[in-house]
Amino acid sequence: MLQTLMRLERFHEGDTWETFVEQMQQNQKRIRRLYEEARIPEDVRAAFAEAVQAHGGTLYLTALAEDFCPDVVATLPLVARLVEAVPGLEWRIFVRSEYSDLRAAYAAEGITRIPTITIWTADFRPLGHLVERTDAAHAFVQAWEAAHGYARLRESDDPADRERFERLRLQRMQALLDWHRREGWQETLAALLAIAQRPSPVVSEAPRHED
Repeated sequence: MLQTLMRLERFHEGDTWETFVEQMQQNQKRIRRLYEEARIPEDVRAAFAEAVQAHGGTLYLTALAEDFCPDVVATLPLVARLVEAVPGLEWRIFVRSEYSDLRAAYAAEGITRIPTITIWTADFRPLGHLVERTDAAHAFVQAWEAAHGYARLRESDDPADRERFERLRLQRMQALLDWHRREGWQETLAALLAIAQRPSPVVSEAPRHED
């Protein structure tokens, strides 16, 4: 179902990096700051360029995203820099709440978290997805939440706990962004490269019937 929804015309319905950032209401300053800091190492750029050439010179990336999501803020600036650095990469961002059919198609595949970054071949066959964050980022978030009693405050109905949780939620976002600056971006690039290096899916042919 997902593959049938994404074609070149649909791809171009998505936001460019500039239009997505321009309409952000909650985290525009944060995401612009991270974009200014993000860099693509030369060896990574070269490896992506080789992967693109192996797929005929073009790969498309899409990101299902929302302004409010900390992982969107942490990841998308790096993807923007990657696309700028590697000829043959193009991408668009789809605001999940505005594309109910895409949201349903991903959910049908068990994908409900954002950002979801999909890498597509030139004829829009999906090579794979990076969903929400890398395994290393998951481990960091889980350890940080455990150390700060995040789950208890999130579930508490006490007004004082709710206030503490709102402060802690902002601290969690900042900790996540700082971790990506230190080491998380490297993990994200490695995960995306592994997807880009996969072989193109084989198109199955309809069985032939002899008269």
